[in-house]
Amino acid sequence: MFSPGTTFVSRLDCEKPIVIWTDTTFESFINLYGKTWRLCAETIRDGHKLERSAFDRCALLICASDWAAKSAMDYYGVNPSKVAVVPFGANFVNVPSREDAINSAKRRSEEICRLISVGVDWDRKGMDRSIRLAATLNASGLRTQLDLVGCRPPATGSPLALFEAMLPDWVTVHGFIDKRTEHGEATLSKLYARSHFHVLFSKAEAFGCVFAEANAHATPNVSYDLGGISTAVRNNRGGQTFAVSDPIECVAYYIESAMRHRDCYQILAQRARAEYDDRLNWGVAGQRVKELMASLQ
Repeated sequence: MFSPGTTFVSRLDCEKPIVIWTDTTFESFINLYGKTWRLCAETIRDGHKLERSAFDRCALLICASDWAAKSAMDYYGVNPSKVAVVPFGANFVNVPSREDAINSAKRRSEEICRLISVGVDWDRKGMDRSIRLAATLNASGLRTQLDLVGCRPPATGSPLALFEAMLPDWVTVHGFIDKRTEHGEATLSKLYARSHFHVLFSKAEAFGCVFAEANAHATPNVSYDLGGISTAVRNNRGGQTFAVSDPIECVAYYIESAMRHRDCYQILAQRARAEYDDRLNWGVAGQRVKELMASLQ
């Protein structure tokens, strides 16, 4: 459904300039996430009406990605002059220093490729695709370990229900780790720090703060180019995105190449951390939003 925030803004009457900061629009959400089958025509009509009204009322629309900004301008006709793109940051309280993150990258195994995939929804986050990638790498001769964090295979109604009992020993299912706790955050941080790549083959993704979190640990991302991911993961900077139609062997080749060339991998890791330092942290995002809001006064 449309967000309560948008519904409220669409009916808000105030003298102060209204600013919206969002990671998606109603149009982009229902199209990418496939929610239209749950909504009747009247609900979809009203959702677009409320969204357009909210955007018309706001003085500034800040989007987390170019994808969301394009939807606002192309579908809802928002004037480009009042649209800005400011990516979200990493949701970690204790982010490792740049020096610690780079040193962690240097200590990563040269014998075993460690992958991590973080997401709460097994199906939407494409955990089966992460497993296929790790299987392909192992089959090619590159010893690979995969940590799955945030979810477990579906319990019923799917062939995946037997996965956890049948998974090979190179896959570890951690389940949900609550990084709101000090222990949970420290546990997840250690997993990121030892991983060569964070891989996430989402079927739908508006942005993905996990990409910022991986970069904070100097861990490059590997993902699909869909939704807002290409803003979160810039190629040859924060990692690499692939077309959804690309075979998994293409993704595996990219990782194998990086693992074979240690110096090149370290450059990737350093660039990943630079993405966090320069773009994907809340300090930078907050300062940029502050500047944009100041220009309205």
